[in-house]
Amino acid sequence: MGMTAKEIKEFLETVTEDIEYVEFDFGAYPSYVSSWRGSYNLPCIVYDIEYYDGQDSLKRFKDMVFDIEGKEVLGYKGGAFILSEDDTIYIVPDCSSAQECVIDRLEVINDYKIVIHTKYEEY
Repeated sequence: MGMTAKEIKEFLETVTEDIEYVEFDFGAYPSYVSSWRGSYNLPCIVYDIEYYDGQDSLKRFKDMVFDIEGKEVLGYKGGAFILSEDDTIYIVPDCSSAQECVIDRLEVINDYKIVIHTKYEEY
């Protein structure tokens, strides 16, 4: 199973503020939290490849993860859903349902960067 917001929060509480960048293992940056189109009641982190330079990415990532519990989101086809920190977080471009990519693990590299390792997980 992929990581949940609760597990990611536990990891983030152990890292120092010296971290300069948070990025996915495929080079993109976390952009925002939404509901995953594969199942509207599950959280996803949408990534950005082209427009974000990575600055303040630790703060942005923490804000995203700590905001998941109890966050109300609208499903792609309507309806309101409340996200839970106990659910697996999906990783997608533009809230797509095409991918079934989840967070496998987080790794601190050289005390300045967190790499979010992803993996395929069938829903």
